[in-house]
Amino acid sequence: MTIAQRCYECYAEGMAWTAHDGSPLPRWDEVAEHVRLAWGAFAGAVLAGADLDAAYHRAYLGLLGGMAAGGGPAPTMAHLRAHSPQIAAAWEAAHRRVSTGMAG
Repeated sequence: MTIAQRCYECYAEGMAWTAHDGSPLPRWDEVAEHVRLAWGAFAGAVLAGADLDAAYHRAYLGLLGGMAAGGGPAPTMAHLRAHSPQIAAAWEAAHRRVSTGMAG
């Protein structure tokens, strides 16, 4: 299992494997390749010392061109914290898993 997969699955667990629209989140092997690469960029940024906002905005969304995995413009982390705390908490858990060495 890669660190990217561990990050994604930590996020998915925080979301009870349910997307923001109520649909089920896919298992890792069903996640689109470009999204898997974005999770890898997120994990790499965290390993390099990036805080959550930088890893999310610069690495993850940077690789996705600022778009959400499902299409459309992605919300900022500030927006998620204010309006979708469960989603923000899931991102924070994924960041914490890598930054504390629990991803290995």
